[in-house]
Amino acid sequence: MNVIVKVILGIIVFFVALFVLAHVLGWLAFMFNLVLSLLMFAAVGYGIYYLVKPKKSNSQKSISYKLSGTTAQIHIFRNEPELKDLVNQNNEMHIAKLELAGEVFPVPKDTHVIILEDSGKEAVKIRIKGSKNKFDSEGWVDRSNLVTETKQIKG
Repeated sequence: MNVIVKVILGIIVFFVALFVLAHVLGWLAFMFNLVLSLLMFAAVGYGIYYLVKPKKSNSQKSISYKLSGTTAQIHIFRNEPELKDLVNQNNEMHIAKLELAGEVFPVPKDTHVIILEDSGKEAVKIRIKGSKNKFDSEGWVDRSNLVTETKQIKG
């Protein structure tokens, strides 16, 4: 009788294990199908977004700035200038005094620059493009000496 009970218990344990294994495999298949359906839903959503999103043009407008003025050279201030310095920038004596003090340095007009700071005041902080001299590459210039150039850049 002991052997028969053991065989019956073994058969019951086998079927219970098979039942549990079937349920675990079923849950795994369910989760796999759920994840797969979510991925398909995301792919379809991205495809719709890709078709509906606005197209970018091949060319973008880039604004380049250069210095312009009535004289051959424009004077760049090392520190933010006062209004009287900007008003007297065409006065040769005043500019010569500032140059001797090391407060301004000349650059040729038509020099390309990058705007670093524009607070809306009369002067704008700039950096000279391609300047290798770090001491004479940044400064302040009168807003009226800046001219914009619009270029088409293909991107």
